[in-house]
Amino acid sequence: MANAFEDAVVLTIEARKMGVTRAVASSEVQVRSSDKVDLESLKVTKRLLKSDEFDAISAADRAIHARLRSIALPSVLRKGAYLIPSALIARVDKEVEAYADKRANVLVPAFLAKYSALVEEDRKRLDTLWSSDNYPDAEQVAAQFYVRMRYVDFGTPGKLETIDRAMFERERDRVQKEWDEARDVLQDAMRTSFAQIVNHFVDRLSPDKSGKRKKFRDSMVTSAQEWLEFFKPRNVADDESLATLVDECKSLIEGVDPGVLRTNTDLREQVTKGMQELQTKTDVLLVEAPRRKINLEEE
Repeated sequence: MANAFEDAVVLTIEARKMGVTRAVASSEVQVRSSDKVDLESLKVTKRLLKSDEFDAISAADRAIHARLRSIALPSVLRKGAYLIPSALIARVDKEVEAYADKRANVLVPAFLAKYSALVEEDRKRLDTLWSSDNYPDAEQVAAQFYVRMRYVDFGTPGKLETIDRAMFERERDRVQKEWDEARDVLQDAMRTSFAQIVNHFVDRLSPDKSGKRKKFRDSMVTSAQEWLEFFKPRNVADDESLATLVDECKSLIEGVDPGVLRTNTDLREQVTKGMQELQTKTDVLLVEAPRRKINLEEE
């Protein structure tokens, strides 16, 4: 029997950059009433190389991880690893490659171009806390910025079949058991994620205590529409009950423009009523499930 995840692969992504915080020695720290303070109990750090260029790199790193979390199967892998359904791999790979290319050829060079000037700014800003030891030469700094990506298939290790049949069958059964257990976790995570979408709609489309309309962002609608679009390939647990509710939700908001939803009273009332009905149905699906992560690390 094939496991529920045979049509998916794991993408691991590691984005590295120069560290910009350094510890400050207790001997360099001055505090009021220092005779009453145990300086060894303090941990003080200094921030190096404050710049928009460095912050842009960090923002891009956060954005790609947020994007991958929105596409990958939820809540089952260690940090930096994402289970991607096969149907979405080409799309994900295109976005990740675009991110890596921009990072390597635009964002990092922009930071490196200002590196020398930033070092001098730090010399003035940090005063006696400045140390040349904190600032490698530009070539060494450049080497600290890189992105590593790898696609891994965590199916049954087929090579074992040609080496030792008994070992292969034992490993196949072990992998099957792990993924069967994970299927329950994934089902719960997908149902919870859907419930959060529905609850958010109900909250933002319902009037406040004074009867006034609440504001909502365009992303409430567009993010939900994308989640619904990606649901089918992400539904590796084959959750038919959730699929039925997802189809109902699609019929409510597929193709709906956020601006029209704000201004069209009839549409707003229709979507609100539909989401309230979905909220009741979704609550039935939310059952207590084990909270664990699939461990892809070696024991």
